[in-house]
Amino acid sequence: MRERIRAVIRLASGGLLLGLLLVVTHDTASDPTTGSVLGVAVRTMAGTVQVCRSLSADEMAALPQHMRRPEVCEAHAVPYRLEVYVDGEPRLDRIYRAAGIRGDRPLTIDERIGVPVGSRAVRIHLAPAESDGESVQAPPVFTMEREVRFDEGRIRVAWLEGMEGHFEIR
Repeated sequence: MRERIRAVIRLASGGLLLGLLLVVTHDTASDPTTGSVLGVAVRTMAGTVQVCRSLSADEMAALPQHMRRPEVCEAHAVPYRLEVYVDGEPRLDRIYRAAGIRGDRPLTIDERIGVPVGSRAVRIHLAPAESDGESVQAPPVFTMEREVRFDEGRIRVAWLEGMEGHFEIR
């Protein structure tokens, strides 16, 4: 009798956990049955810049002869801010950092935003969130402003890949 009660309790708690998991993971913005969705997909190494500095005479003297250089450069990951506007209304404003312990992996973004059906003015702006005056080159800024048609139950994706690319709508 006790084994039967335990089995019922296990089954009920498993069902409760499964139901809770379904509720928590349900993403209403990705369900295009009540409108449309704008996806923003980014994969770029653009957030990596070189930061260089000159070595002092003491620092040069402390190095072995074969390692002496007047200037030392290090790669530095810059966080990026993504802003998305639909018909002039801000829909997303978030800062992203490149993956990896040192930020040496590509900056990857995958966002979905619910959008009303129809022709909409979309503006996407991806720019460095902070600037340091020491960088050799400035990190690129990516901007897209265009009219996009959103159909019922469809997902349109603004895609950016590469360092010098631009957003494409698919």
